[in-house]
Amino acid sequence: MRRFAVRLVIVVFILAAAFQSISFYVDSLWFESLGFESVYWYRLQAQGVVFLIFAFASALLLYLFFRLVTPTGEYARRPFVEIAGEAIVIPPPESLKRLTKAVAIVVGIFFGLSFSSDWSKYAQFVNRVPTPSTSDPIFGRPLSFYLFTLPALEGVVGWLLAISVIVLVAAILMSVTDMTASFKGVSIALVFLLLAIAAETYVGRYALLFEQNNLFTGVRYVDDKIVVPGLWFVIAALVLGATLAAANVRSGRVRNIGVALA
Repeated sequence: MRRFAVRLVIVVFILAAAFQSISFYVDSLWFESLGFESVYWYRLQAQGVVFLIFAFASALLLYLFFRLVTPTGEYARRPFVEIAGEAIVIPPPESLKRLTKAVAIVVGIFFGLSFSSDWSKYAQFVNRVPTPSTSDPIFGRPLSFYLFTLPALEGVVGWLLAISVIVLVAAILMSVTDMTASFKGVSIALVFLLLAIAAETYVGRYALLFEQNNLFTGVRYVDDKIVVPGLWFVIAALVLGATLAAANVRSGRVRNIGVALA
């Protein structure tokens, strides 16, 4: 049965690749007829590079964090978890470790496919050109930062936030099987999540310049004097919470996790 499933997956993959190659060939002929064949192949190359980078980075990060949040020790695990009177058997640690590798690869491929569709923003960042030295009066950033760098940063911090949420969910599920109730994995995942939120908050400040108001688009007086400085306090609080969660990796107390979230 297992061999049949593997063969079926291979056949489906070959058929999908064949149909996709036909689509690539037709598109290349159309671009060639317009004299833009090099543009088409550059797009495919950029999509492939973005896919490989995000797929590999996602799979690697997920695998490493999955290993970190997985409770260790044969005697530190419940053989089953009882939910609504039903006993659910928990796989042994070695099986969970093998499963995390497969899950990390599959999710990594999904992230690679998802972010490869936004290849243009990363291509613009790589090929960015300097702009005149005029900077915005709020953040002191040049125009090239908002045209080329900021879109790429927004994509990266969004990716990190998505990875951190997945890791936290996995850590919570793994903690159910840990008889020591140390919540080490949850603490590690929480550190990653809080730092990712801090990074997103930092990058999200620049969106205030594009916010539409009643009379104009941009930063208001209240934003400049209160909101922007206040975001620094939010970032500092998130970093402090991540520090407390990191300190809880050793102590392993639920109360400390609550303090870090507060």
